[in-house]
Amino acid sequence: MPFYKGDAARTGVHPGPGPQVAPQEVWSTQIDCALDNHTGVVGNGLYVVGCDIGVLVALDVHSGTVVWTAELGGPVEGSPALADGVVYASDSSGHVTALDLDTGAMVETLDIPGMRHPVVVDGTLYVGTKDGRFLGISTGDRSISWTWNAPAGVTEVSGTVVGDTAYIGADDGNLYAVALSSATERWHFHVISGRVSTPAIGSDAIYVAALQNGDTPSGELYALDLATGTELWRYRTATGNQIAPPTVADGIVYAPSQDGGLYALDGLSGDVLWQTPTERTDGQTPALSGGFVYLAADRTVGAYETSEGTQAWLVDLGADTDSSPVVTGGTVIVGDNSGRVRAYAEPALAVLFPDVASTPAPSQSPASALGMDLVETFESDDYSFPNGIDVGPDGRMYIVNAFANQILVLDRETGATLDRWGSPGSEAGQFNFIRDPNDPGSSIGGLVVADDGSVYVTDTVNRRIQVFTSDGDFLRQWGRFGSADGQFLDPIDVALGTDGDVYVVDDQRDDVQRFSPDGEFEAVFGGHGTEPGQMNFTGGIWVQPDGSILNADWQNYRIQAFDADGASLWTYGSRGSGPGQFNLPGDIATDLDGNIYVTDDTRLVALSPDRQFIAAREFNIVSMGYMIRDGTRLYITLPWDDQILVLEVSD
Repeated sequence: MPFYKGDAARTGVHPGPGPQVAPQEVWSTQIDCALDNHTGVVGNGLYVVGCDIGVLVALDVHSGTVVWTAELGGPVEGSPALADGVVYASDSSGHVTALDLDTGAMVETLDIPGMRHPVVVDGTLYVGTKDGRFLGISTGDRSISWTWNAPAGVTEVSGTVVGDTAYIGADDGNLYAVALSSATERWHFHVISGRVSTPAIGSDAIYVAALQNGDTPSGELYALDLATGTELWRYRTATGNQIAPPTVADGIVYAPSQDGGLYALDGLSGDVLWQTPTERTDGQTPALSGGFVYLAADRTVGAYETSEGTQAWLVDLGADTDSSPVVTGGTVIVGDNSGRVRAYAEPALAVLFPDVASTPAPSQSPASALGMDLVETFESDDYSFPNGIDVGPDGRMYIVNAFANQILVLDRETGATLDRWGSPGSEAGQFNFIRDPNDPGSSIGGLVVADDGSVYVTDTVNRRIQVFTSDGDFLRQWGRFGSADGQFLDPIDVALGTDGDVYVVDDQRDDVQRFSPDGEFEAVFGGHGTEPGQMNFTGGIWVQPDGSILNADWQNYRIQAFDADGASLWTYGSRGSGPGQFNLPGDIATDLDGNIYVTDDTRLVALSPDRQFIAAREFNIVSMGYMIRDGTRLYITLPWDDQILVLEVSD
């Protein structure tokens, strides 16, 4: 499997075989970067994969041992290509790099702004660029031997070559078929969304999906005549949500969608042969091998029979994945967003693998020895994607019950529901926390309880702050949609200053606004970016006793602090799973001694007041939510699991 989706035709057919019955993990390796949507390729017994920090990693497919790593000039673009003992990879710094497959040694770096998923056909490396070209590069002397220039206005193109034709997708929404002999266009076809997926090329037809592009529509799958580009059929999901890049084998097209599961369609007619539910997918493409479809979705990888779509097995990876699986040598290999690569094999084969269950992650101190003991897990049918959480002066616990658009009041000792208030809507006292009705995971809202018992709530989709008594009586509100001072795009958390000022963090504006207790705008700080004091789809906030503000800067993979006026004090952390690293930190709090606690996807990370790593505790959950300190206890909401964790923290 030397290329993305298996071969130059991007059929998705993998060499296999793969596990057909419930497999077991045969190795697990933590690498130094999150894989996100990067998918590996296999050659010479190595699984080679890139990541956003500009690193290529090669793992032994039998043991998971890291054979080599290589740093490129910037984040890797898609999957690399393997041919004749050489790895070819594009990176965002404007280079295409050739490396020795066995050692990772640099062979040559070309000043070409390459795009994702290059491919090698008949001794020529084909790669699209970010300046509107599709290039053929000789793998011998690595000179440019073939060029096609896209129409004016096109910047990014990527594609592949099958037979005598290059099939090229461009950012103008067109799929172009270009003759290799003359570098002239044979036909082009325009999809609805403005973004063309990587196609799957059959014997007589080419299959391509329209991908999400900003706010433009998506969710359409097209079949085009290979010779003329004539539309043979199109299929649109019921919701219109995105269909991932398709695969094809034996005249059947397989395509997963964000909310409709996995589809099998007749390649000639477009008739749906079967549809089976799966976890949510966000661009993962299926792998086909031996009568099974292998699909990674959300935090799982599974196998489905090609005949009827029956699920043969499903494994929880323990972390979210946006990567696609690779099926080879009796195993399925898949990476996740925490930077861990796992291989699974059937039990009968697993015994032949080395007796190494796991390559350990970076050393971390035992959590229990440092006062992070799990003492209770609250569960209730009343919980519906619990988010923001706080404990009031009356000793009761308040949570945003996001998918139900209400506030729950709980007994903090048992988690039992004592009261509830609010309902769906936009009137005073109503809420809308559901950012996408088709995606429960989009539901979010924060709250904080003042010393007088007043409850401040970020009414996220209504773009406002609402204030209530502890019994749920409406007091006041402020805010509306917009990017001006006092307005909101996506308010997700709220905190109170020592003087009663209200701080609201917005993960679309990427800033924090400060208001008086009555809602008068006072100041704003932050802004989108990666520099100290800036934010990138940011997470929760916390106000310390000295008035400084802590922030979990979600997609900058760090935490940071501001003074009461919004001046940057410090930033800490980088991307990863080791000490001093975070994987999408969502919320932050401190204990009575000033120790800092960060919810990091599936971990709770503890730092000393001067930001020295203390410990990290991993939980077998989908994702952390918000947290609150109450005395010596931390309460952490688990939205996807509809639970609340209670941890005792102590010296």
